[in-house]
Amino acid sequence: MGRMAYWPGGKTTQSFLVQCSPDLVVTKGLSSHFLGGLAARKLRTPCVWHVQDFISERSFGIYRRAFGLAARLLPEQIIVDGNSIAEQLPQSLRPRITVILNGVDTKLFRPGLDGTIVRQELGIPDDNLVIGNLGRITPWKGQHYLIEAFASLAGKNANVTLLLIGSPVFDNDTYQRRLLKTVADLGLEGRVKLPGYRHDTANVLAAMDIFAFTSVEKDTSPLALLSAMSSGLPIVSFDIAGARGVDGQR
Repeated sequence: MGRMAYWPGGKTTQSFLVQCSPDLVVTKGLSSHFLGGLAARKLRTPCVWHVQDFISERSFGIYRRAFGLAARLLPEQIIVDGNSIAEQLPQSLRPRITVILNGVDTKLFRPGLDGTIVRQELGIPDDNLVIGNLGRITPWKGQHYLIEAFASLAGKNANVTLLLIGSPVFDNDTYQRRLLKTVADLGLEGRVKLPGYRHDTANVLAAMDIFAFTSVEKDTSPLALLSAMSSGLPIVSFDIAGARGVDGQR
């Protein structure tokens, strides 16, 4: 079996590829598609893009067109996790595109798990209704909308808690600080829990009564939403293509 390259932080892409001399490069993440694809092309190493984000249609579709141009030149094959992404790419690339939808382990994410320990750990009273969200802390995940909506609900009901699970990536905590300021400005300290990233996802979901999916773009086959569905949680969601399509993917 040939070697595949994973690009760790702290090294330039090309120098890393030269060092490990892989037979195949697989990229994930928009910046990695460009950087890894360019480096692999220069070294004449086959490259596969694993595309998991819907490409923004902002700025009159400039991002999508630039992505489509790079997709023609850099990867030999493209894996996408939703039909909506495949439809964004040029028709000429269809023979090189494979749609593989995300999935979750239904033995791990299942109804009936006990979330009591998680609630106790986070200081959530037993009689509280817990509205939860799980995902990267980033603006397009829309957590600020959920906090603002929760403020109205919290003012009418003292027995409701909002639980936001996740953390920023790439050491950028600007949005997280914005969320914390919003919580403070709305007087919701203690009512909104932001414990950061957790590995025990199934147990965290079990601690929730309602799952709120608030992504406003990009998500096409969201694992958090699929996990919540598999866990049997009632779900409220923004109306985006990725959320509409998930129900048909079960």
